[in-house]
Formats: sequence, structure tokens, C-alpha cells
Amino acid sequence: MTALEPSTDPSRGVGILVTPGADSDAWLSKAHAFQEGSADRTVRISLSVDEALTMDVYDWLVVLTEAPEAAPEFRANQTRDLSRLFSRSAERGAVCSVVGVGGGVGSLKSAEDALLQGGQASCWLTTGPVQALGLFGAAAPSTPIDFELLRLNESRLVADEPLLTFDLTGRPDVLAWGPHMTLPPGLWRLSIGFDVDRAAAAQSLAFEWGDLERHERHEVSLGRAGRYDIALDRNWEAAAIAEFRVSAAHAVFAGRMRLISVEIGRTPNERPQAALSQL
Repeated sequence: MTALEPSTDPSRGVGILVTPGADSDAWLSKAHAFQEGSADRTVRISLSVDEALTMDVYDWLVVLTEAPEAAPEFRANQTRDLSRLFSRSAERGAVCSVVGVGGGVGSLKSAEDALLQGGQASCWLTTGPVQALGLFGAAAPSTPIDFELLRLNESRLVADEPLLTFDLTGRPDVLAWGPHMTLPPGLWRLSIGFDVDRAAAAQSLAFEWGDLERHERHEVSLGRAGRYDIALDRNWEAAAIAEFRVSAAHAVFAGRMRLISVEIGRTPNERPQAALSQL
């Protein structure tokens, strides 16, 4: 999949999705001004992903507005919701761009230029859950998934440890799962970086990758302590919500595992594969 550029074909139309927030009205005013000055193309304005998915345009500019009183999981849930629009656009060969909160002054200026001058911004946010939407533009082979997009087994988390450290002691159990973003058809690769201590290295870990209906499961016995990377490929035949799971595969007497990184991207190979490597 090659990198997509905003279309200059006015017949494709452009959509502007302004997310709810403290400054939504100001951005809506800019969006309507852009719409009124765009007689040569179809412009649609939306306040929700559900509405946007019904509109007859291809390329989208998503403006993230201020949400100062939002719950901690707000941006993660918003990212999952936006992934439905990004997935549909990628499947149609269209492009989505994200601008606004989290991108700094340059991002806000880019959004304003896009609305007032008729271009589309391509400014990716570099922090927080929303950065995961970068996986839909194929310029990079993989995109980091913020830990805020993951569900965690808090009963297994070790307090006051760096990153996400899990105590494996006990019965088989799921430790972390997510990110529950919608992916379009195609081959997708999950890459997970983790390390284990000496006790955990003698145990088996299970890694699963798929959609909510079906996962491919791979159990690994490591044999020695240290840092590992595992890469799992899976083919999406239709757009679906993606989920991975990391589990203690069997009952464990002792041991700890630390989750270091999670990335998702297009599979660079024609055939799905699974690979484990020690660093």
C-alpha cells in the first residue's frame, strides 16, 4: 500500500469532522466558511463518526477539539471510534488527516489553513492514543500503540515497577489485550516487545492476534531471561475490530513479564508469518 496524498479531484468531495469539545463552535464556523467558499467541490460537515460514514465524500479532515473535563479513557475511546472512519477511507483509497489538540500550535495553524485555504492538512499527532491512527497511512511500516489503548489485568500488575510489569504467579490468565481499533482488509502485523525474568523464562506465554471473532494463538517457551520481540501476521478479509491478547498460558509458580512496546502495521510479506527473536 503506497502513501496516500489528499485528492485534488473536486468530484471526490471532502468531509470535515469536528469532534465535540470546548472550542467546537469556533471550528464549526471555520468549517462552514470553507464550505461556503468551495463552490467547485462537495463539502460535508459532521459532528460524529456515525454521521460521517453515511456521507458521500472520500477525503476527511478530522479536527480534535479541547475536552478539558474528559475522563482519562476519553482519547482512547475516541481513537477507537475514529478508526472506523479511517479504516473505511483506507479501504476506498481515500485519506484522513488529524489536526488539533495535541499537535501544538503548528497543528492548529495547519487545520486553520486547511479550512480557510481549501487544502487538507496531513499533520499527525505525536503523543497519546490518537497517534495510533498513523497506522492507516502506509508511509511507516508500523505505528506505536499507546498503552492507554490497552485493557490490563490490574490484579496481575506489579506496583512501582517501570512500564507494565505483570506477576505471572497463579492460574492461566490474560494479562493485556486491545487495542480494539477497526482495521481494513489486508495483511496486518502485530509486534510486541517484552522481557521476562529467570523464573518466567521457564514458563509458557501465549500471544493471540485477530479480530473479536477469531484469533490465531501462538504459545512460546523462552528458556532464558531477557528481552524479546514477537511479530504475528494475520489477514483481514473484511474490516473488523482488531484485538491481541497476551496471557500466561499455564499455571505459574513464579515469574514476571514486562510489556515494553506494541506496534501495528502493514505486513511487508505476501504470506502471514510468526517470528520470535531475542535481543
